[in-house]
Amino acid sequence: MSTIILPERTWALDVDDRKALIPSHLATRYELAAWEQANMVRAIAWLESRRRGVTVLTGRFMRTLHRKMFDETWDHAGAYRKGKANRGAPPWTISTRVEDVIARASGWVRMHAYPADETAVRFCHRMSEVHPFERGNGRVIRLMTDALAVELGHAPFTWGAKSKLDAGELRDRYIAALRVADRDNIGPLLDFANS
Repeated sequence: MSTIILPERTWALDVDDRKALIPSHLATRYELAAWEQANMVRAIAWLESRRRGVTVLTGRFMRTLHRKMFDETWDHAGAYRKGKANRGAPPWTISTRVEDVIARASGWVRMHAYPADETAVRFCHRMSEVHPFERGNGRVIRLMTDALAVELGHAPFTWGAKSKLDAGELRDRYIAALRVADRDNIGPLLDFANS
């Protein structure tokens, strides 16, 4: 499952980040990443212990997963984004767009339209276009993609962990693969997910 690579110890948090933080003692991006990682470890334990047979393909599940990943970190954990972002759907359309992606992915599963790993990665791509949360979109979407893959009988993805790339290079490769998928070529994203 997805992990966080910790940033430089000295990068200070900006004012907007500090306003939304639950723990007021965090001052740097390094401290924040370490705190988030501990929060996410508990969410992954919850995910792995949850009752089988309950599909992950619901908006409620995604909001619950986001809340469990960030409930001790961000005051908006589990809530869809309310403001504009550099990328993603307009905030007033997020709920509808999330349900559209989920309905589409459910149809792919029902119709066996793609192999399990491709279905999960296509879900990842479509949901990343929506960018439903204020923070943590990539992490929650990748973790939900892993959960969907497992639900479909596939192993969780490695998301570049087998490569020798640093965190910045991994992020760049992931984003580049998402942009290629925007042009209806899912191959590089599928390759990255399995690398």
